[in-house]
Amino acid sequence: MSEHRTLDTFCPTCGYRANAATNINDKQTAPPSCGDITVCLKCGEILQFDAQLKVQPASLTNLLQISKEDGIRVAKAQRIIRARRPLGI
Repeated sequence: MSEHRTLDTFCPTCGYRANAATNINDKQTAPPSCGDITVCLKCGEILQFDAQLKVQPASLTNLLQISKEDGIRVAKAQRIIRARRPLGI
């Protein structure tokens, strides 16, 4: 996995500040780009990057376009994050 620094962005669901992104797919090494899917590390919400690399809720169109493998990775990341977070976000 490769990590990329980003400008500060805030989860629209819980307000968590993020300034980095890690590729969920070991085959990908490119930095995030517009439309890429990401997961909030605090609440586990599925988000996507916009043109300014700020996060926003993921669109249904983008969610339907991710591969089955990446969908499984996203779901696993969500389970881990949500199992470790304190109650009430």
